[in-house]
Amino acid sequence: MTQWVLLPALYLKSAFNPAPYSSSPVLLLAGVAMFIASLGLGVGVLRRLGLRLPTPFLQITGIVLGVQIYSLVVQLLAMAGLASSGLLTGLWLALTGAGIGSMIAVFRAQGRPRKQRPVPILALALVGAAAAINLLAALAPSSKIDEVYYHMLLPQRIASDQALHFYHRPI
Repeated sequence: MTQWVLLPALYLKSAFNPAPYSSSPVLLLAGVAMFIASLGLGVGVLRRLGLRLPTPFLQITGIVLGVQIYSLVVQLLAMAGLASSGLLTGLWLALTGAGIGSMIAVFRAQGRPRKQRPVPILALALVGAAAAINLLAALAPSSKIDEVYYHMLLPQRIASDQALHFYHRPI
């Protein structure tokens, strides 16, 4: 299902880096923006529906709901034969902007945070080291044939055909 969410990012990436599916800071930033936007979009929809979930479940449900909304819109456009590069990029920009705007509104509605105990330096160092190692692994170019070839065949076909068709074979 993540192939539907990453389809507009493929268009953004091809404009900056012609090498297909290689690691790129632009794609990383697009993914981070998509994560924040999915959280904001999902939490915004949950708040508009009047659902008040406790704090860890609100964020998890918000991200999943945001990704599902975005995925549904992309799939409907692809099934209608409207999956052009410009429309998908515009959709990504619009939903990302709306999601980030919703996230800002949620932060403003929460008010000032309570005073908390300071976090030990060792804990911050461990979290920072783990995050740096994960970021380094994410930025390294993929060498796995599954990631490079098999999982991106369908999004590549949708991008080249500008529509979702019934494909008898992957190529």
